[in-house]
Amino acid sequence: MERMVTAADPGTAVLLREEPAEGVALLTLHRPEARNALSVALRERLRVEWEALAGDDSVRVVVLTGSGPAFCAGLDLREITTDGGVLAGERRTLHAEPLIPPLTVPVIGAVNGPAVTGGWELALACTFVVASERAWFSDTHARLGLLPGAGLAVSLSRRVGHRLGVELSLTGRRLDAAEAARLGLVNRVVPHERMLPTALETASDIARLDPVLVPRLLELYRQLAEAGGHAAWAVEHAESRRWLAERGPVVRRP
Repeated sequence: MERMVTAADPGTAVLLREEPAEGVALLTLHRPEARNALSVALRERLRVEWEALAGDDSVRVVVLTGSGPAFCAGLDLREITTDGGVLAGERRTLHAEPLIPPLTVPVIGAVNGPAVTGGWELALACTFVVASERAWFSDTHARLGLLPGAGLAVSLSRRVGHRLGVELSLTGRRLDAAEAARLGLVNRVVPHERMLPTALETASDIARLDPVLVPRLLELYRQLAEAGGHAAWAVEHAESRRWLAERGPVVRRP
């Protein structure tokens, strides 16, 4: 497994990148001493890495996980509560960019532990999620005097409904991995030691698919998420016919 770090000294890296299999990139949030809180430095490294991945045709799937016992504790409160200097201005741009921009490859969240507030936003921004049995999720924006701004409220309301989404944001109630899976927020819950291997095995399976089809399928699902009722059926039908016209009726055996 090749490891590339995002700093000259691996000991100072806040984000690790590995290539555990052909076509698969593994990104690891690497601030275990701060429960992988999203500091300015970490968010900048993520932004740079997303840009690099968007231009790397050799990467077909990304797996995102965290170092240590937590997935991500959200924004680094020590920074956003600091007065003066750059950090005061940072408050005005906390959500200027999405945590995961639209990519043409799937991003699998491998949630190894607590995903809190901004950390939950990060998990929700993944294409889908494999969670450890030790994972749990909570939105504490309201308790911190903040409003969600990176997609948490949108994703929660769409996936669990308006009323439950409001309750979770107002109360900060924790959802364990099993309840999150029942609500459709997590795709699979596995024993902790199997969490990352399961995510990587799934990524390898996807990486072997037609590299032209996968981005089209992701785009189709994005369009369906925006459409509704009969419009969604029309979108799927039109995209399927367009694909057949471009590629022909060739079916690859699994």
